[in-house]
Amino acid sequence: MRTFALTLFFSAFGCASTPLPGTVKPYRPLTIQTQASRAAVFAAAQEIGRALDWSHMVVSGNRVTAVTAAEGGVRDRVIINITPGGALEVDVRTEMERDGRWAYSNVVCSSYDHSREKQLAESILQQAQHPAGGYAEAR
Repeated sequence: MRTFALTLFFSAFGCASTPLPGTVKPYRPLTIQTQASRAAVFAAAQEIGRALDWSHMVVSGNRVTAVTAAEGGVRDRVIINITPGGALEVDVRTEMERDGRWAYSNVVCSSYDHSREKQLAESILQQAQHPAGGYAEAR
Protein backbone atom coordinates (compact mmCIF):
# COMPACT_ATOMS: atom_id res chain seq x y z
CA MET A 1 0.00 0.00 0.00
CA ARG A 2 2.80 2.44 0.90
CA THR A 3 4.64 1.50 -2.29
CA PHE A 4 1.50 2.23 -4.32
CA ALA A 5 1.12 5.66 -2.69
CA LEU A 6 4.77 6.55 -3.26
CA THR A 7 4.62 5.37 -6.86
CA LEU A 8 1.51 7.48 -7.43
CA PHE A 9 3.16 10.45 -5.75
CA PHE A 10 6.33 10.24 -7.84
CA SER A 11 4.35 9.70 -11.03
CA ALA A 12 2.17 12.72 -10.34
CA PHE A 13 5.08 15.00 -9.57
CA GLY A 14 7.49 14.12 -12.33
CA CYS A 15 9.83 11.49 -10.87
CA ALA A 16 10.05 8.11 -12.47
CA SER A 17 7.37 5.69 -11.36
CA THR A 18 10.14 3.59 -9.84
CA PRO A 19 12.60 6.11 -8.42
CA LEU A 20 16.20 5.37 -9.30
CA PRO A 21 19.08 6.09 -6.92
CA GLY A 22 19.90 9.78 -7.04
CA THR A 23 16.51 10.84 -8.44
CA VAL A 24 14.98 11.64 -5.06
CA LYS A 25 16.12 13.46 -1.94
CA PRO A 26 14.71 14.02 1.55
CA TYR A 27 12.23 16.90 1.71
CA ARG A 28 13.51 19.93 3.61
CA PRO A 29 11.45 23.06 4.27
CA LEU A 30 12.51 26.26 2.55
CA THR A 31 14.42 28.45 5.03
CA ILE A 32 14.89 32.16 4.40
CA GLN A 33 16.70 34.61 6.65
CA THR A 34 14.76 37.84 7.00
CA GLN A 35 15.33 41.26 8.48
CA ALA A 36 11.63 41.68 9.28
CA SER A 37 10.65 41.29 12.92
CA ARG A 38 9.56 37.85 14.06
CA ALA A 39 6.25 39.33 15.22
CA ALA A 40 5.56 40.93 11.82
CA VAL A 41 6.40 37.70 9.94
CA PHE A 42 4.26 35.63 12.29
CA ALA A 43 1.29 38.01 11.96
CA ALA A 44 1.71 38.05 8.18
CA ALA A 45 1.72 34.24 8.02
CA GLN A 46 -1.58 34.14 9.89
CA GLU A 47 -3.11 36.84 7.70
CA ILE A 48 -2.06 35.08 4.50
CA GLY A 49 -3.52 31.84 5.86
CA ARG A 50 -6.86 33.52 6.56
CA ALA A 51 -6.87 35.23 3.17
CA LEU A 52 -6.15 31.93 1.40
CA ASP A 53 -8.89 30.25 3.44
CA TRP A 54 -6.65 27.62 4.99
CA SER A 55 -8.64 25.27 7.18
CA HIS A 56 -7.80 23.81 10.55
CA MET A 57 -5.30 26.63 11.16
CA VAL A 58 -3.47 26.10 14.43
CA VAL A 59 -1.28 28.84 15.88
CA SER A 60 1.18 27.77 18.52
CA GLY A 61 4.32 29.56 19.64
CA ASN A 62 5.99 30.77 16.46
CA ARG A 63 4.34 28.18 14.23
CA VAL A 64 1.25 28.23 12.02
CA THR A 65 -0.02 24.86 10.78
CA ALA A 66 -2.95 24.49 8.37
CA VAL A 67 -4.31 22.50 5.45
CA THR A 68 -5.76 23.61 2.14
CA ALA A 69 -9.15 22.44 0.94
CA ALA A 70 -9.09 18.84 -0.23
CA GLU A 71 -9.82 18.23 -3.91
CA GLY A 72 -10.12 14.70 -5.21
CA GLY A 73 -8.43 13.20 -2.17
CA VAL A 74 -5.44 15.57 -2.35
CA ARG A 75 -4.60 18.53 -0.13
CA ASP A 76 -1.56 20.48 1.02
CA ARG A 77 -0.38 20.69 4.60
CA VAL A 78 1.32 24.01 5.29
CA ILE A 79 3.65 24.66 8.21
CA ILE A 80 5.09 28.13 8.71
CA ASN A 81 7.72 28.42 11.41
CA ILE A 82 9.68 31.45 12.58
CA THR A 83 12.92 30.29 14.15
CA PRO A 84 14.48 31.88 17.25
CA GLY A 85 17.11 33.34 14.90
CA GLY A 86 14.41 35.05 12.83
CA ALA A 87 14.44 32.74 9.80
CA LEU A 88 11.19 31.93 8.03
CA GLU A 89 10.68 28.22 7.38
CA VAL A 90 7.99 27.25 4.87
CA ASP A 91 6.98 23.60 4.64
CA VAL A 92 4.32 22.64 2.04
CA ARG A 93 3.60 18.95 1.61
CA THR A 94 1.03 17.37 -0.64
CA GLU A 95 -1.03 14.75 1.16
CA MET A 96 -3.17 12.02 -0.37
CA GLU A 97 -6.17 10.43 1.32
CA ARG A 98 -6.11 6.68 1.47
CA ASP A 99 -8.63 4.68 3.49
CA GLY A 100 -9.66 7.75 5.47
CA ARG A 101 -6.11 8.74 6.43
CA TRP A 102 -3.87 11.46 5.01
CA ALA A 103 -0.35 10.46 3.97
CA TYR A 104 2.60 12.28 2.47
CA SER A 105 6.08 11.43 1.30
CA ASN A 106 9.26 12.53 3.06
CA VAL A 107 11.14 12.52 -0.25
CA VAL A 108 10.91 14.70 -3.35
CA CYS A 109 12.43 14.57 -6.82
CA SER A 110 16.08 15.62 -6.85
CA SER A 111 15.08 18.53 -9.11
CA TYR A 112 12.48 19.84 -6.60
CA ASP A 113 12.91 23.61 -6.37
CA HIS A 114 10.46 24.71 -3.62
CA SER A 115 8.37 26.82 -6.02
CA ARG A 116 5.22 26.70 -3.84
CA GLU A 117 7.24 27.46 -0.72
CA LYS A 118 9.01 30.38 -2.45
CA GLN A 119 5.73 31.93 -3.58
CA LEU A 120 4.24 31.60 -0.12
CA ALA A 121 7.37 32.98 1.58
CA GLU A 122 7.41 35.94 -0.81
CA SER A 123 3.79 36.75 0.02
CA ILE A 124 4.41 36.46 3.76
CA LEU A 125 7.49 38.68 3.64
CA GLN A 126 5.71 41.29 1.49
CA GLN A 127 2.84 41.32 3.97
CA ALA A 128 5.27 41.59 6.90
CA GLN A 129 6.93 44.62 5.31
CA HIS A 130 3.67 46.33 4.25
CA PRO A 131 0.94 45.24 6.68
CA ALA A 132 -1.27 48.32 6.22
CA GLY A 133 -1.67 47.77 2.49
CA GLY A 134 -3.64 44.55 2.76
CA TYR A 135 -2.31 41.10 2.16
CA ALA A 136 0.06 40.32 -0.67
CA GLU A 137 -1.67 37.81 -2.89
CA ALA A 138 -0.01 34.41 -3.08
CA ARG A 139 0.45 33.13 -6.61
